[in-house]
Amino acid sequence: AVGSRPPSTEFFAAGAGSSSPVVARSQEASPEPASSPLAAASPPAASPSARPIATPGRDPASGQLPPQPQRQAVSLEQISQLSTQHPQMMGVLNRRADQIRRLKELWARGNIASINSVLNMPQDHAVFCDFARAIMRKQLESALNLDACQALLPILRDLLGSKYDDFVITALQFIEVLLQNFSRLIADTRHSCANIPERQLDLPREERLRKCNACHDHFREIYRLLPETQIGSRFSGFRQTLNTFLHSC
Repeated sequence: AVGSRPPSTEFFAAGAGSSSPVVARSQEASPEPASSPLAAASPPAASPSARPIATPGRDPASGQLPPQPQRQAVSLEQISQLSTQHPQMMGVLNRRADQIRRLKELWARGNIASINSVLNMPQDHAVFCDFARAIMRKQLESALNLDACQALLPILRDLLGSKYDDFVITALQFIEVLLQNFSRLIADTRHSCANIPERQLDLPREERLRKCNACHDHFREIYRLLPETQIGSRFSGFRQTLNTFLHSC
């Protein structure tokens, strides 16, 4: 009819008061669902919150934490002892940093031959080992010359008598590096100058022979001091190589 209102207006108007006729008829028409026998017989599902939560380190049987070790209280005497040793340790570390800085300056100038004027052995054994490890780690041994080899071998020889295994191992590793880099130069120089009278040697060759002879003597002394301990057994190949070199020239 022309005077009737649209269905949508009637729907919203009914919803403003009591229940909508459409909703009411739907509720009256839909029967109450019958309960299933299986649903009635099955027990209620356990809540996830009721399950035991596994805690790391907790005994799964008893649920108790294992006994914790008792922490020993630091006494005032121990604190005082550490405080007393702190300035001494700081002095050692500061000196070590200064010596390493001076070695870096020598390296930058290419003047490793004067290393003995910087280091004070055996006080600076640790500094020298840091220096040697840095050369081997960065593979800078090709920058060393015969003068450096002659200056470094006596220090390495003294390190073989250290009570610290780490120093001895570093010394053996660096001696092996020097042997690999200078053994041929030393052997060739000694062989080439062996048949030339000393008076006929020119000054550069005579100076090179003098340095090679000094390095040869240092290598011979090092071979005599090679440790017979377990550390020495790790360098058995180096021992054989050094022995062959010494007998070849």
